[in-house]
Amino acid sequence: MIVLFLCGGCVIIPTAEHVEVGRGSLDNEILASIRTGVTNKEEVLLSFGEPDMVWKHEKIFAYRWLMISGVVIALPGPSASAITNPHFFLIEFDDRDIVKRVELRKQGIFSSRNPSDEIMRW
Repeated sequence: MIVLFLCGGCVIIPTAEHVEVGRGSLDNEILASIRTGVTNKEEVLLSFGEPDMVWKHEKIFAYRWLMISGVVIALPGPSASAITNPHFFLIEFDDRDIVKRVELRKQGIFSSRNPSDEIMRW
């Protein structure tokens, strides 16, 4: 025990990717139900609920969830934290509130980019 106390460091334990917080992973069937040029804003809201983020006067919706892909355990103390990977489902609407484009994005685990800035460049 004393040896562990003197040897500080971290242990990274990879895990199968699973949902941490948010609405949960959106499956392919649900994502496929959103069709460019066909699906309208009301249908999106009924399928997914209120978006987590909205931009450009409600022309861009973002649905976000976090996936855990590992755990970091700090030694020698009993401290641990999850390694998270943000996921975004982005939907842009045209002037008639019809889906113009969609994209599923995964932000890198170690990315320091601000998601809002990245989405605004989208």
